[in-house]
Amino acid sequence: MVRDENKDVLKVRVRKDLTLDYDVVNVRLSVGDEIEWYADEGEIIIDFDRTTHPFRESCFRVAAGKPVRSGPPVGGVGYYEYYVRSEAMQMSADPGVSVKP
Repeated sequence: MVRDENKDVLKVRVRKDLTLDYDVVNVRLSVGDEIEWYADEGEIIIDFDRTTHPFRESCFRVAAGKPVRSGPPVGGVGYYEYYVRSEAMQMSADPGVSVKP
């Protein structure tokens, strides 16, 4: 696989209270930008709508200290809302991803 030198991996930290560094993350479809989520504590679940999501997977499980990457966008240009959940704390947040051309 050839990697484009313009590709970015955008790191998004999820804090214990499920607040994030960014409410919306902008990724570029044309260069295959990726998101890397990491959790400060415990396990979190990143959950997109199962029928419309920007990445190959619609759900990502992230354990503390073990970042997870989204992979490049494949769902097309647009805005995709997702939910961040913690089963341990029974809380959720609803940030988004904006896929640009």
